[in-house]
Parts: sequence; C-alpha cells; structure tokens
Amino acid sequence: MVTLPFLDGVGKIHAYKDGKFKDVSCFTMVDDSSIGPEMCRDPPEGTPRMVTAEDAAAVAAKIAAAATK
Repeated sequence: MVTLPFLDGVGKIHAYKDGKFKDVSCFTMVDDSSIGPEMCRDPPEGTPRMVTAEDAAAVAAKIAAAATK
C-alpha cells in the first residue's frame, strides 16, 4: 500500500455531507500491469519496503539524488 497524503485523495470523501464519512478509512489498490515500463516499475536498488512519515522526505530525496547519477 502506498500513501500519498499530499494528494489528499480522500479529502472530498471525508468532507462529503458535512463529514458523513470522516471516519471511513480509504485506500486504493493499483495493479502493477497498469504501470508501464516508461514509469520505471521497479524502485531503485536499496529502496526500503516501509518508510515512516517522518523519514519520507529524506528517503525521497535520497532516491531522487541516486536517480540523477
């Protein structure tokens, strides 16, 4: 499961009808066949399987730096 909090994908669901669904957990599953090779299906070598929210920015920066090498 991947969390992308900056997209606020469930914000509209939680806000609907004055918060009718505010306590409903939501997630999306993506089939890897929908992500083509041009999107680099596999993460870079050494990418951790789990990253805490506190470490996410540092890990993303490290991955981005490695990709430019």
